[in-house]
Amino acid sequence: MELSRTSNQPTDISNTLRTVFHAVALIPLIIVMLAAAGTTFGLLPGGVFLGVTSSLANVSTWTFSLLLACMPLHIVTGWRWPLEYKRPLGLYTFLYAVMHYFVFTSAFGFAVGPAAAATVSSFMLFSGFVGLALMAPLALTSNRFSMRKLGRNWKRLHYLTYAVAIFIILHLFALGQGFALAIFYTMLLAVRIPVVRKQIVKWRKQVIGWWQSVQTAPVTEVNHA
Repeated sequence: MELSRTSNQPTDISNTLRTVFHAVALIPLIIVMLAAAGTTFGLLPGGVFLGVTSSLANVSTWTFSLLLACMPLHIVTGWRWPLEYKRPLGLYTFLYAVMHYFVFTSAFGFAVGPAAAATVSSFMLFSGFVGLALMAPLALTSNRFSMRKLGRNWKRLHYLTYAVAIFIILHLFALGQGFALAIFYTMLLAVRIPVVRKQIVKWRKQVIGWWQSVQTAPVTEVNHA
């Protein structure tokens, strides 16, 4: 019985981490829902709801940054678990980006025409909207059914992730921000370059080999006279 319980420990830990991940990722959504309820029932001023929802842009940027970091983390460490979080991170990024744009359109009474005119007339808004639009096909095809139907084209389609990163940076640049994030994204994308990736994997194997040799090296006793 003990052996059976021990053999399930890695799975239990993985499930626990996955549960914690989703719980944390859903906190912004819960806060928005509470703020909306408080505003609806007159418990909170409308400005609180707008302030909370405007922060969704930052949440979307953070989740997208974590998404981009999954593959480099796998390349550098050899761990496979970061790859399991790429899909949910992408979906959370799209969810919070859509909610952020939804709040923007509320300023125009959810009228499509005025909201579209304002979006096109501002580079800051337009770059953000293009990034959101590019996320849509990625979110819609983030499932096994789409992977089977699209085949090799699925991977080609998801190269749009790099275009999304560019438009997020442009959007933040238009806001007078994003320089540090641009450097961070550049570093993450550079790790994916085949030559760089190959060298990093080579270094990783060398470090692992060195560490294993240190661990298995015989310990020599020093005989003090």
